[in-house]
Amino acid sequence: MELIQLADRIEALKGPDREVDSLVAVALGFATAIHPTKPERCAWHDSGGLFIASPTFTESMDAAMTTIPHGCITSLARQQRFRKPEWTWGLNDGRGVTHFGTGASAAIAIVSTSLRALAVGE
Repeated sequence: MELIQLADRIEALKGPDREVDSLVAVALGFATAIHPTKPERCAWHDSGGLFIASPTFTESMDAAMTTIPHGCITSLARQQRFRKPEWTWGLNDGRGVTHFGTGASAAIAIVSTSLRALAVGE
C-alpha cells in the first residue's frame, strides 16, 4: 500500500485500529509476521532480533511520535469542525515543506501526517 493511500485510510478512522497499526509497521520497514486471519496478532522482529507486539500507532501518542521523520518540527491543534472535534498535526520537514494531517485523535493525526512527510522523501 502506498504511503499516501495509507495516510488517507488512517485519517478516515473513527478510533484505534490494530489492522492499520500492522500496515504502519510494514510501511516503516519492520520485519513482520502478520497472522493471516487475525491482524491484531501482528508482531515484528525489532533491530535486536526480539519478537515484539506491533505498537498501537493509532491509539498511543508515544507510539505515534515514533513515526515522525527525523529533523521535523511539529505542531498540534484541536479544533471543532462540523460539530465534531478533530485533531490537526503539522510537520515541517526542515526544507520549508509543511505537511498536514487530521484525525479523530491526536495519535491518528500524527501518524497520517508522518506518513505524508515520509512519502515526499521516497
